[in-house]
Amino acid sequence: MQRPVVMPPSPVGPDWATDTAPLPSRNVKEDLEPVDLPDLLIGTLPPPGKDGTLELVVGRSPDCDVVLDDPAVSQKHAAILWDGKVGLLRELGSSNGTYLNGLRLGSRAALRTGDEVTFGYSTFVFLLSSELHVKLLREK
Repeated sequence: MQRPVVMPPSPVGPDWATDTAPLPSRNVKEDLEPVDLPDLLIGTLPPPGKDGTLELVVGRSPDCDVVLDDPAVSQKHAAILWDGKVGLLRELGSSNGTYLNGLRLGSRAALRTGDEVTFGYSTFVFLLSSELHVKLLREK
């Protein structure tokens, strides 16, 4: 069963984009503290090569494709390779190691959707967009 499509109300007045509906008082707590979130950066992948492959180098160096400002990450820490079908995580000789699902990586390992990859203090989840899209549709 699909959710019905709900259209937003039409704009009325000059502050329609910033006004919000008041919440019922039972849902509002007076003693809420502001939440301080670290800077969130969103990046896009570079286009794959003509053969459909892609290599992302992860590290502290500004020359890397994914730059991590993390003192526990090496200049060129690891690489994620994509051949158009399968992802591969490759260790590039980092000082503190690369971890896949909590286990220290030897030299390389295949990636599956949902795998947790850790470089220094930074953890990422490897997701195939097609499987993520299907999962999101199921959860609606």
